[in-house]
Amino acid sequence: MPPYRHTQIGYVTICALGVACLLIMYRMFRGVDGFALHQVVALVILLVCLLTFSSMTIEIRDGFLSWWFGFGLIRKSVPLAGLVRGALVRIKWYHGWGIHLTGHGWLYNVSGFRAVELRRSDGTSFQLGTDEPEVLLAAVMTHLRG
Repeated sequence: MPPYRHTQIGYVTICALGVACLLIMYRMFRGVDGFALHQVVALVILLVCLLTFSSMTIEIRDGFLSWWFGFGLIRKSVPLAGLVRGALVRIKWYHGWGIHLTGHGWLYNVSGFRAVELRRSDGTSFQLGTDEPEVLLAAVMTHLRG
């Protein structure tokens, strides 16, 4: 079975965090405070968030379903053999983006409101947000059957 790999870009996250970084830099260079420590700390935190949550990649390879945000600082992997079922779901707007514990288990999402919910053999579930949920679900189910 061919491996699956897809990266979704979080354009809204990039724009929002990018604007926030620009505003802080403008204030640092043009503001009366100059390079205040709190501005430098805020800028560093925003830049780390920007690099970390700008995209999410999902991959199926060598019997594992793996996903990671941005450059891979936050990553997770589960064996496909431990999955028993999957379904297409719609994410509630108030669950937002990023990593959250919801009533349906952990949600990993970089943008949008569509996801695949996967149930493990131990009864727990998690959701992977993606802009191609049908393709991801088909890939997971193919590997589960195969």
